[in-house]
Amino acid sequence: MENLLSALRLLLANNIAIKFKAHGYHWNVESDDFAQLHEFFGEIYQDYDGATDTYAEWLRMLKSYAPYRLVDFFDLMNVGEPVIVGDPEPMIEDLYDTIEKHIEELVVVGEMANNEKQFGLANFLADRQTASQKICWQLRASMETETEMED
Repeated sequence: MENLLSALRLLLANNIAIKFKAHGYHWNVESDDFAQLHEFFGEIYQDYDGATDTYAEWLRMLKSYAPYRLVDFFDLMNVGEPVIVGDPEPMIEDLYDTIEKHIEELVVVGEMANNEKQFGLANFLADRQTASQKICWQLRASMETETEMED
């Protein structure tokens, strides 16, 4: 169970890091498509922000304290923090790569939850996987050109 709790703390920290990354891109994107990208990045950070409380509540339901100090999140997270401002292409690519890695972690922790017979947690993580996969599809579609899509 302790491995599951540690993994859940990591997911919480990474969820917060992804939220802030998307929020920063929301603030700092510059492009002819500014309004659309500003809104899109806003939808991403709101999605991740909306999941934050549930991660913490699962830790509490499993009789563990949820980290809450910024230093704890910095110590726990494994999300990179490149400085990207203005150009939307590297923002989109960075978010895509970050969220793809997060999906892999969700799958592993979901399996751990099932092994511990924490099926409600596994369902929550499966829902987060689905939401993240949808975001990745949208990010990928934003990166692809028409010729790449034909392949």
